[in-house]
Amino acid sequence: MSNQVESVVDRLEALKREQGGAVLLFRLGDFYESFGTDALVVSQVCHVGRCSRPRVGWLAGIPYHRLDESVRRLQQAGYRVAVCQQETNEAGERVERWKSY
Repeated sequence: MSNQVESVVDRLEALKREQGGAVLLFRLGDFYESFGTDALVVSQVCHVGRCSRPRVGWLAGIPYHRLDESVRRLQQAGYRVAVCQQETNEAGERVERWKSY
């Protein structure tokens, strides 16, 4: 595994710990994406497709307009959910904003 991929995997694992083991969703364009085992959960519970990419693993995406419905489904299935959106602050820096459900 390359160092770049290891750092992504390490970062995802650290975020998962920081968010108390919640299913992580990241806003990327018009979708909320999940990765790894979270992608498998999201795919099954929210009835969305998943794919696997070399060196990245499982991915599943939820269209942005289905976020509320998908969070509700995940909660009803017993999962906690944490959603990350990247925003630009007043200094022009990109910052992550997390919302937990």
